[in-house]
Amino acid sequence: MNGKTVAITGGTGFIGGALAKALLASGYAVKIFTRRNPARRIEGAQYEVVSFTDRESLKKAADGADFIVHMAAMLFSRTRAGFEQANVTGTANLVAAVSTLAKPPEKIIYISSLSAGGPSADPASPRSEEIPDAPVSDYGRTKLGGEKEILRLPPFVRRTILRPPIVYGHNEYAVSKIAHWVKKGFMVNAGASGSFSFVYVEDLVAAIITALENPATDGNTYYICENRTYSWKAFITMLAGAMKVKMPFMVDLPRPLLCALGLVYEAVSWLGGAEPVFNRDKAREGAAPNWTASSSKWERDTGFKNWTSLEEGIKKTFS
Repeated sequence: MNGKTVAITGGTGFIGGALAKALLASGYAVKIFTRRNPARRIEGAQYEVVSFTDRESLKKAADGADFIVHMAAMLFSRTRAGFEQANVTGTANLVAAVSTLAKPPEKIIYISSLSAGGPSADPASPRSEEIPDAPVSDYGRTKLGGEKEILRLPPFVRRTILRPPIVYGHNEYAVSKIAHWVKKGFMVNAGASGSFSFVYVEDLVAAIITALENPATDGNTYYICENRTYSWKAFITMLAGAMKVKMPFMVDLPRPLLCALGLVYEAVSWLGGAEPVFNRDKAREGAAPNWTASSSKWERDTGFKNWTSLEEGIKKTFS
């Protein structure tokens, strides 16, 4: 046992759950921040009920943590204010809470998103950390806002920001929904003519743990992904092959129709009292040409190059 405690916000989600299990297996103690106690718990993890509008609850939960991995975020919202409250104000409250602890954490890892940087204009030039940020969605703008709050940490708390693109793996919601339509044999595409970067969940978890343990990552922002890009058609072909089904019939929506569809989803979800899983904000992202990034800086600083290829990762996910 290494005796260190890692607190995870968003630890009940897809990535957070995989991270918690990996940390426990590596000998870390794990605290999971949650808005409510989950029905299913990870054995060995400690759960702390918090509100990201209540700094005192965050301070109490963070007390005793050597590290914090902050990945709790609003992925879908009908309004900019909803994204702002969760992704910027919630992060600011966490920063304020840990900054006043008698023994603050050694380091905070912030899980941001490629959306904070924005799409790439040229498929041959994936986004790097040197390219100025240009988010095109409220989600991306508020994740970038969360990054700025992390930079307000006192200097004695080290920090690293990670920006993954599409994360996939077993039971990941978005890719599972895409697979559902592939299996049905018909799907409507957004951004189907562009190129995309991917990261297998186990690779992202390994990167997070490396960021915790490797001081060479301190103070840096990194894109975390397989250092290769794929066309949307290649991705769908791999999905169909892994599930042993025929390639679906695919319809590409132009931007105006894509935005209209996002509005319809928002209206239907509002009537049902749920957050929309697709909306105009996601339509703006879908209409952008290429969502690609280079992990060269990460590879240079950490020496890691053993990425799971998309084909291999999809086989693992759907085998």
